[in-house]
Amino acid sequence: IIMRRIEPADGRCHVKVRARPTFDYGATKPVVSVGSNYLRYTAGTSTIRITTDMPLAYLRDEAFFLLDRPVHLFIGSDEPLPARVDRIACPWLISRFVDREPVFLFVPASEVMEVAEREQAIPYDVPAVELGHHGDHCSFDAFLEKYKLDDPALRALALIVRGADTSQRDLTPESQGLYALATGFQATSKDDFENMARQFPAYDALYAFCRATEHQQPTAGR
Repeated sequence: IIMRRIEPADGRCHVKVRARPTFDYGATKPVVSVGSNYLRYTAGTSTIRITTDMPLAYLRDEAFFLLDRPVHLFIGSDEPLPARVDRIACPWLISRFVDREPVFLFVPASEVMEVAEREQAIPYDVPAVELGHHGDHCSFDAFLEKYKLDDPALRALALIVRGADTSQRDLTPESQGLYALATGFQATSKDDFENMARQFPAYDALYAFCRATEHQQPTAGR
């Protein structure tokens, strides 16, 4: 995936974003279709998707618009951006229920074990670690088991997170919404630390929701 961030150098300005992908070394022009937050460019069996948080009509029509905040464009194959729900849900869980003053290190997945060993840190949400995915359960579930967090509201929240972080989007009615929210925040945050700061209030709200509806906890397959 190629990511481009466009932001005003000072104040506000009017800009135009022009995206004209071609295929077969420029010989074939694609058919353009509009999705919820992306444009899809298709030619034969080949497809490119541009996912963005800028107004789609301005991108599609190559129209000028007022740029008063950063916008982002993710260019890649015809697949939705991964939400990486556990990447933020687990730090929220740690901060609220395990360690009130945690230190988080975010590194590429290929470097996690090396950095964890060097910094004496606890790796999570990568393959073959205790605090990772096991079967149908995600890393959030692993934290609940490891630290014996038996709060019914956290167990209900775990179902929501599991559905959003895995392919089980229909696990709870709320999972699809959390997936959409996490995807949007990931696309518009400059780094993981900003992403955490922006998403933590959402998890606080989800936890409060689960506490208020403990007698109607999210149920798999509902």
